[in-house]
Amino acid sequence: MTVTVTDSTTPTAQTASVTLPLTVSSGGGGSAPRGGGGGSGVTSPIVQASSASSIAATSATLNGSITSGGSSNVTEYGFLWGSTQDNLANTLQVGTDNHSGTFTATLANLTAGTTYYFQAYANNANSTADGTMMSFTTAGASQAPAAPITPPTPVTFSDVPVSGWVYNAVSNLSTLGYITGYPDGSFKPGNTITRAEFVSIIDRILKLPAYNPATPDFSDVSTSDWFYASVENAVYAGIVKGYGSSAFKPDDPITREDLAVILVNALGKQGEAGTNMSIKAGFTDDASISSWARGYVAVAVKYGLLKGYPDGSFRPLGNATRAEACAMVWNYLGLNNQ
Repeated sequence: MTVTVTDSTTPTAQTASVTLPLTVSSGGGGSAPRGGGGGSGVTSPIVQASSASSIAATSATLNGSITSGGSSNVTEYGFLWGSTQDNLANTLQVGTDNHSGTFTATLANLTAGTTYYFQAYANNANSTADGTMMSFTTAGASQAPAAPITPPTPVTFSDVPVSGWVYNAVSNLSTLGYITGYPDGSFKPGNTITRAEFVSIIDRILKLPAYNPATPDFSDVSTSDWFYASVENAVYAGIVKGYGSSAFKPDDPITREDLAVILVNALGKQGEAGTNMSIKAGFTDDASISSWARGYVAVAVKYGLLKGYPDGSFRPLGNATRAEACAMVWNYLGLNNQ
């Protein structure tokens, strides 16, 4: 820059020119970079993250690198991370030396099955550099393997051979806890079964709602009887009826047609039985089936709950044996679980 100076104090004005060096100073607008402070001659660090490794349910290893060499004079480096992509609220410092090359750090106490985001960062006197954002998802919560289920040992009885026609029914019902044998290890399949015994089996199988009337419904069923609750539950549920208005006859052997009625009621086919009261079941002794039980026997045969005898008879008033009762109940369970 040239400056001209005129001296007017002398009789004759004198003019001189002087050339000076030009210096321009700029004022600072805007904020300083994060972690930096305007050093002269210092390059910004170049930092980058790579994929996370060793990812587990609650931990993962973060991987990063500084590739600008030692000339960037790094003063701090590490990772920014968090579970929200727009807000990496956590800082994991790895080192404060002038690092060049790769670096790693492990995150712990993470939440299983969660996506996390992270960036590598590095500071020097000039600025802070952040790498590209990366992400990883922790593994799902681990579960202990389920304990193997050991099937129950089938219950066997001394007088029910494996090759017998009723073995499966008796063994399975006993294994399930619906029936029991005798202390000597026998089942006595040919013995008759009483009305109270059979109703108790049905009560256990159906898990009928408890019914506790203030006064017993039957004069021959006392609150002290072992079968009291089962009889009351079954009558209240409409599974079985008594005789007349006051007797249940719990100790009477149950008849085959009684079994048909109870099982059809348990199956919920009362309506179908009611519309089939005039239908013959096809047995040689159909005429012997009580009129009130005729439709129930027909429906029971239709659904395979019971069968007749080899001679073509049904013997509706015959006393059912323990083996026959088990076979019919097992048929009912098979049909009800379809």
